[in-house]
This record gives sequence, structure tokens and C-alpha cells, in this order.
Amino acid sequence: MSEKLILSHRLESIAKMVTPGGRIVDVGCDHGFLAIYMVEQKIADWCLAMDLRRGPLSNAQKHVEEAGLEGRIVCRLSDGLKCMEAGEADKMVCAGMGGPLIIKILEDSFEKIKGMQELVLSPQSEIPEFRIYLRERGLKIFDENMVKDEGKFYFIFKVRFTGDINNEADRVGDNFGKILPDMKNPVLKEYLDKRKESLEEILLKLKEEGRGEKAAARVSEINDELDVVNETLKYYA
Repeated sequence: MSEKLILSHRLESIAKMVTPGGRIVDVGCDHGFLAIYMVEQKIADWCLAMDLRRGPLSNAQKHVEEAGLEGRIVCRLSDGLKCMEAGEADKMVCAGMGGPLIIKILEDSFEKIKGMQELVLSPQSEIPEFRIYLRERGLKIFDENMVKDEGKFYFIFKVRFTGDINNEADRVGDNFGKILPDMKNPVLKEYLDKRKESLEEILLKLKEEGRGEKAAARVSEINDELDVVNETLKYYA
């Protein structure tokens, strides 16, 4: 199985965001493929693959055994990081969940993550709220990427606890960061173009349907988001 292991573009991009070396915990490991890939590609020296669900974890254990990696990957039932000892892993990967759930996992074990070298996180929802949480908790984004996989867009963050709390709101930064616009990331550009087109279509429909209080509030909301999208697109001019 391991010789033919090919990850999705999303998972491979997450693995490539991890700084090679050390002990990595994969929270929400699902069927264990990311952990296996990271060990086989020498991204991880050792991996702790954890999941809350017994079914996927049982499959992960089976896949680890088929790959002959029992000595280098440990599968463990756990709600977030609760069943990992402090200092047991140097780095953490957490992906495939909504932003609020990843925030809960981080908050539930904040003392454990504070001592880690890096966290590679890929929330699938509430991205602006997630970015705000990071900056307000002293978790700095050192690198990030954005990929498109099977028609969906995903942000990937490399984060480290610095303790430098930032409470200053930044419209572009809180929505799309600074790293991706500065590097003119092409996937972000594609996302921005699609989002702008979608928002403009929504505005047009709202104007055709009338201007009640509810519609006016929605128009204001859409215009605010459109302003942020247009402001971010200026980086590509």
C-alpha cells in the first residue's frame, strides 16, 4: 500500500508545509495516510497519529502495519491533544476540520502547543475568525499557502506561539493575510476573482428584488466584503 500511496494535492501541500525532522502529531489523522507519507518522505522522524473516532483510527493502524511503520507511527484514540503528553511531539498538524473546532483543540491544550516548534493548520471554514484568533492569542503565522483541490480552495498556515498579542484589526490581513498577497499567490488571485464575480452577481439580484431593510443590510454587508476583495486585488496590479 505504501509504495503506491499518493496523497491529494491538499494533503501533499500540508505535508510540504511541515519543516522536516522531529516528532509530529497529526490530530484528526483519519485513515493515517498523511502520517505515513510524512514518515516515508522523511518529513517526520516519528509520528503520533490521533483521532477521536475508533473506526478511522482502526483503519489507520491497519495502514501503518501494511506500510511496515509500526515502530515509527503510533496510533492513539484522543479528543484533540488530550491524550498526548506535553513534549511528546515537536510539531503538530491539524487539518480537515472547521476553524472553530481547530480553535477548540488549540484552546483545550494551549500549554502543550506553546512549547511546540510549529503548528501546521488548515481550517476549512471561518478563515477570518481563525486569523483573528491566532493574532489575539500570540500565535504568529510565519508562512502560508493556498491550494485548490477538486474545485475547493484551502488555506494552510505554518504557525508558532510567540506570545506577541496583536489586537489591531486589519481588513486585508484578517481576511487574506499579508504573505499570500505579497507573493502574488496565483490561487488566491483565482479565488479573489471568483469571489468578486459572485459578490457582484449577488448585489445585482438584491437590487432587482427591492430595497427593504433586510435587503439594505445585506447590500451593505456584501459591499464591505467586496471592498476587501478589491483592496486585496490591488496587490496583483
